[in-house]
Amino acid sequence: MNDPLTDPNADVFSIKIEMKKYSTLLELKQRVSQEVGIPPNEFVLKRYNIPKEFKNLNSKLIELGLNSGALVKVEKGTPH
Repeated sequence: MNDPLTDPNADVFSIKIEMKKYSTLLELKQRVSQEVGIPPNEFVLKRYNIPKEFKNLNSKLIELGLNSGALVKVEKGTPH
């Protein structure tokens, strides 16, 4: 498994982040940023296997259907 902090040029990382279901997308993004060492404005979050990015950072995770065990794709790039 690649570690984003020791191998930032790797293509794929797998990390587990536990969040409360009433946390916001912004809070998740901040946690992901801490874990992978990439500023929040340099990546987008997408539902795993669906190319549409999550945009409303004030949305609650439960509103987005991100329940326990949900998979989220972190993709380098500027949020649109």
